[in-house]
Amino acid sequence: MILILLYTVDIKYDKKSITNNKMSKFMDNKQEMLLAIENYDCYTLVQRKILQCLVEVAINETVVITPDKLAKMVGTTRSTIYPALKLFREDNFIIPDHKRKERSKKLLLNKEKLKEVIEIFQKQRNFIQK
Repeated sequence: MILILLYTVDIKYDKKSITNNKMSKFMDNKQEMLLAIENYDCYTLVQRKILQCLVEVAINETVVITPDKLAKMVGTTRSTIYPALKLFREDNFIIPDHKRKERSKKLLLNKEKLKEVIEIFQKQRNFIQK
């Protein structure tokens, strides 16, 4: 029997420390977004945890993290992270930063795609409540 422990890191931030308070409304509602991702049926549990972690560590829709650190935060291996990141790119959840020629550790979250996940979650929740 294999037991896999998964956890997310709850990162706190002070809105005043963000330059000019330009944190987007999209990232202000992280709790609902994390809940929507948790209930998104298109990905496996581990893939959802990885996507949640990316949202948790994002600042202004930008994620700067190594696959090693991401694997440690989620409680999995790099060999699980790479296919998940590839899938997220294919599904347009993340956009790699192509400004640098070498491999970049910087990813951009596609807020429009993440908004779709929230809308799906809200519609499902509203339907269940009726």
